[in-house]
Amino acid sequence: MHRNTAITISFLAIIATLLIGLNLGRKLSGENLSASPQIALNPSPVLASPYISNASPATNVAGTTSKTYLHHGCGISFEHPADFTIVEATNAARLTAPNNENKIDLVCDTSLAAPPVTPEKTEIASIAGQMVTIYHDQQVADTTPVDVVILTNTRMNLDIAIMGFGEVFNNLLKTVKIL
Repeated sequence: MHRNTAITISFLAIIATLLIGLNLGRKLSGENLSASPQIALNPSPVLASPYISNASPATNVAGTTSKTYLHHGCGISFEHPADFTIVEATNAARLTAPNNENKIDLVCDTSLAAPPVTPEKTEIASIAGQMVTIYHDQQVADTTPVDVVILTNTRMNLDIAIMGFGEVFNNLLKTVKIL
């Protein structure tokens, strides 16, 4: 065999070995993450949860009926007005009032950054047994006020951000439970 042919074949063999090693590494990392029992990639139906009663909705402090919402992917539950509609994704949800004026957003991920607000626009509170910072911010598009709370679900290794504003949002925060 010619010397240049042998060098080319050796070079291609080394490249092939590196590519196979990289692909195996990706597969192993992906299997470890997706096989983890901590993160539910396909949440089961809400009614299957032991945290939610099939009884009639409860009445909250304001006198309106409320329901318990459980997000399996984030490992969190809370009370919300019964007339809110919910759009859910694997790591997020949006609760919307019938008049579309009040929205509450939920997002979870392994690492969430706090909003860039000045210290005067923050306050410390105890929510779900955690000391957290409430960030008083505003939406960029229309300067609507929004409060942001970032909790930690240590069991699932997730940060959970809840965003909203007003009395409904404040009442919701009082009922938050990390699962």
